[in-house]
Amino acid sequence: MKNKSVTAIEWLENELKKIPFIKPQDAFEQAKAMEKEQKKDLAYWKANAEEDYIKVPISVLRYITELEKRMYSEEEVIAIVEKSRETGLTAEYLLLTEKFKKEMK
Repeated sequence: MKNKSVTAIEWLENELKKIPFIKPQDAFEQAKAMEKEQKKDLAYWKANAEEDYIKVPISVLRYITELEKRMYSEEEVIAIVEKSRETGLTAEYLLLTEKFKKEMK
């Protein structure tokens, strides 16, 4: 079997052929879809929620409420990170300990 000598340009052309090409029209359509998604504001999501909430089981709504209760403000996140740095404990550990949660309140 003979080794075929390939120039750098030939090699590069072969490598570029392996890369999937995105057509400009596809890229344009993707950009339009992303822009449309970003334009959805709070009023849009509120209207959707009001239309769909009747179909959602109460257990799902309760789960969402419980998750929201566990969300932390920016100040709380900063306090957690600072406490983590001071103690050497991970932020995850601090969040899981009730003592630290009570200290933050």
